[in-house]
Amino acid sequence: MPIDQLHQDLQHSLGTAYTLERELGGGGMARVFVAREEQLGRDVVVKVLPPAFIEGLSAERFAREIKLAAQLQEPHIVPVLTAGTTGGGLPFYTMPFVRGESLRARMQEPGVPLLEAISILRDIAKALSYAHAAGVVHRDIKPENVLLSSGTAVVTDFGIAKAMSASRTQAPGGTLTQIGTSLGTPAYMAPEQAAGDDVDARADLYAWGVIAYELLANRHPFAGKTTAQQLIAAHIAETPTPLVSIASPLPLDLARCVMRTLEKDPARRPASASELLEALDSSAPTRPGWRRAIAVTVAAVAVLSAMGLWLTRSNSRRAAGAAGPGSISTLAVLPFVNLGADARDEYFSDGMTDELAHALATLPGVRLAGRSSAYAYKGRNEPASKIGRALGVTGVIQGTVQRAGNRIRLRAELVDAADDKVRWSDSFERSAGDILALQDSLTAAIVAAIGPALAGAPASAVSSRSRGTSDAEAYDLYMRGQYLWRRRGIENLLTAADLFRRAVTRDPRFARGQSGLALVLGILPFYVAANPDSLARLALASADRAVALDSMLAEAHVARGRALHDLLRLSEARVEYTRALALEPRNASALQWLGELEYNAGRFDSAIAIVRRAEVLDPGSGIPPWLLARQLLGVGRIADAVAQGKRARDLDPSLSRIRIAYGAALVLSGQLDSALAELEGVHRRTPEEPGAVAYLAFAYAAAARWADVDRLRAEEVARGPGRANRAQLAAIAVLKGDHDAAMAELERSVVRHDLIGVTVFPGCEPLFAPLRADARFRALLSRLEIVPCK
Repeated sequence: MPIDQLHQDLQHSLGTAYTLERELGGGGMARVFVAREEQLGRDVVVKVLPPAFIEGLSAERFAREIKLAAQLQEPHIVPVLTAGTTGGGLPFYTMPFVRGESLRARMQEPGVPLLEAISILRDIAKALSYAHAAGVVHRDIKPENVLLSSGTAVVTDFGIAKAMSASRTQAPGGTLTQIGTSLGTPAYMAPEQAAGDDVDARADLYAWGVIAYELLANRHPFAGKTTAQQLIAAHIAETPTPLVSIASPLPLDLARCVMRTLEKDPARRPASASELLEALDSSAPTRPGWRRAIAVTVAAVAVLSAMGLWLTRSNSRRAAGAAGPGSISTLAVLPFVNLGADARDEYFSDGMTDELAHALATLPGVRLAGRSSAYAYKGRNEPASKIGRALGVTGVIQGTVQRAGNRIRLRAELVDAADDKVRWSDSFERSAGDILALQDSLTAAIVAAIGPALAGAPASAVSSRSRGTSDAEAYDLYMRGQYLWRRRGIENLLTAADLFRRAVTRDPRFARGQSGLALVLGILPFYVAANPDSLARLALASADRAVALDSMLAEAHVARGRALHDLLRLSEARVEYTRALALEPRNASALQWLGELEYNAGRFDSAIAIVRRAEVLDPGSGIPPWLLARQLLGVGRIADAVAQGKRARDLDPSLSRIRIAYGAALVLSGQLDSALAELEGVHRRTPEEPGAVAYLAFAYAAAARWADVDRLRAEEVARGPGRANRAQLAAIAVLKGDHDAAMAELERSVVRHDLIGVTVFPGCEPLFAPLRADARFRALLSRLEIVPCK
C-alpha cells in the first residue's frame, strides 16, 4: 500500500479525534506517525502494522493481546492508549508522544558516563520488573525502544512482539533469520528466541544484558558481527569477552550480573529483573574498587604537594585522641567567614561554602544539613556540639576566606560534633585566577580526611563534575548569581538573572548556570509585576538546555519543574520534581514544590507531610513553615497556621511573601491590628509584590474599611492593562461581592498566569472562599487540575 494511501486510510479510521501530522522514521515493525489528539490538545504516536507484517495475523487476537499490554501503567513504560484496525484491515495502536531522544541516539555520542548508564539501566530494569510481574514479556528490548526524556528512561512497545506472535493463525514462513527479524531484533535476541523456541521473561533479561554491556564497555558483546545471520549464530554459540576485563574500573557485582544475563541457558540467568535492580543498587561507588580509586587520588594529591604545586600548605593537623574518621557521616558545612576588607567579597566566601557543600553532596553515602539551616549559624560563634544537636549532624566543616589583591587565603577545619575536637584542619593560598584549582585542593583534602564515611568517586573528579565548568570567569559569575539568588528580593533576583546569563554566554555548556537562570526566572513572578507566562517560557527554555547538558543534575530538573509549574502544566511539573528527588532525595525545593502539587490535587495530608519533611531537612529556612502556614489556612487549621507563619517570619523576616502569609493567618484568627501592621508594612516596602494588594484589601475588608479597599483597587487598575494583576483584582471583586466580575478577572488571570504569582493554592485560597460553591470557579479549577477545598 503506498504511503499516501496508508496515510489516507489511517486518517479515515481515526476520524476527527486525531489529526495525522507527520511520519517518523525508524519504526521497525510498524509505520509510525505523530498525530494531534484534538480533544486533549496533545501529541500522540500512532503505529500501524504494514501489510508485510500481518500475513496470517488474527486482528481479533492482536486486539486482545494489545488490551493486556494496555494494562501496564508504570512511570518507565510508555503505555498503549488506544488500539483499532484501519478500513484496510491493518492493526494500529496509539501511545503518548515522548519528547527526547532514543537510547540508540545517546549511544552514538562518545562514552555514556557510568552514573548515567546505571540510571538508564535501572529505569529499564524497573520497567521489566513491573511488566514481568503483570505477565507481559517485551521480546524486543533494544536501544531503539528505550526513550530518554528529561533524564528518565522509558520503554516503549511493551507486548507488541508478543501480540504479533500470539495472534498468528499459522506459522510464519521463511528462514530462521527472517522469523527472528520479524519478531525481534538480531543484535539483542536471546539464544532461545533466535532458535525459535518459546521464550519467557528471561529473554528480556538477556536483551537488557546486551544493552548493559554496550553502555558499560562502549561496544556490543559481539561487535565483530555485522549481519543478522552472524549475530544470531553468535548469540547461540559464542561467549562474549568478560565485561570486567574491558570496562575497568567497574563495580564487580554489576559486571558479574551483566555477564549472568548473557548466559546461553536461561536457567543460569538472574531469576527476575529485581535481581538486576539489587545489583545496580549495590554498584554505588562504595565498593572496594572505588576505595582503591580514592587511595590513588589521595596519593596523587600527596605527590602534587611534594612537587610544590600546592603553593602553600600549613598547619595541617589532626586532633589527638579523636575518634576514627568513619564515625562522621553527616555534615553541616557552615558559611565560611569573609576576612577580607571588602564586604563585596561576601559572595566569594559564600560561593566557596556552597561549592564545597555541593561537591560533598554528590558523593554516595553523604548526608548534609540543608543550606538554609547551616546559614542560620552565619556570624554566630556556636560550638560544633550545639550545632550538631540542632541540625542532627555528627561533623561540622567551617573556615575562613581572605581575598587580598590577587591572592586568596583559605583555611578550613572539620570538627567532631560529639566532643568539639578538631579532626582535621588545613590552609591553602593561591592566586585569584586559580580559584578552581583551590576548590579542587580543598575538596580532595576534606574527602581524604573523613575517608570511609565519604567513600565515593575520586575527590578531584567529584569537584570537577559538580562544578560543571572549567571557565573561571563563568564560575565566578555563577557564584555571584547564587549569592543574590539565595538572598531573594526584586533587585537581587534581577541582578542574579543577568549574572547567570553572562555565565552561560561565556560557557554555553555550563548546566548549573542554565539551571540557575531558569530558577531565577521561575520565581520572579512571585516578586515582581511581570508577565509570568513570558518569564516561565524563558525559564523552561533555560531548564531544557540544562537537562540536555546534564540529565543527572537534580537542580536542572527542579528548575524545569518550577517553569512547568508556573505554566500550570502541573502533571509535567510533578514528573520533574519526582526525577529531581530520585537524583537528590534531600532536595528541599523539590519537596516544597511537590508538596504544592499534592495539595492542589486534593491530597492534603500527603502534601503537609511532604512539606514537613522539607522542614526537617532544612530547619533553618523560613520557606517550609511559610508553605505549611498556607496549607493549614486552606484546611481551616487557623491557630496552627498562625504558629507556622510566626515561625517563618522569625526565621526570615526579610521575605515579603512570608509576612503576607502570616498577615493572612492573623486576619483569619481575628487579630486585625497585628495583621494590618504586617500587611501595611509589606505594601509600603514592596507594593508591586504579587499578593501585597490583595491581602491588604482582605484585612481592610475584615476591618470594614471599604474606602481603603476601593483605594487599593484604583491603584492596581492605574498600573495599566499590561501591569495590573488580574488575580488581585479578582480577589477585591470577591470582597465586594461581585462574583461575575471576579470570575471574569480570574479567567484573565489564568490566561496571563497571574494566578500563580498571587496564590500557590487557588482551590483553598481564603481570598476566593466565597467562590467555592460557584460552578464556574470549580470548572476553572478543574481545567487547571486543581481540587478545591470544601
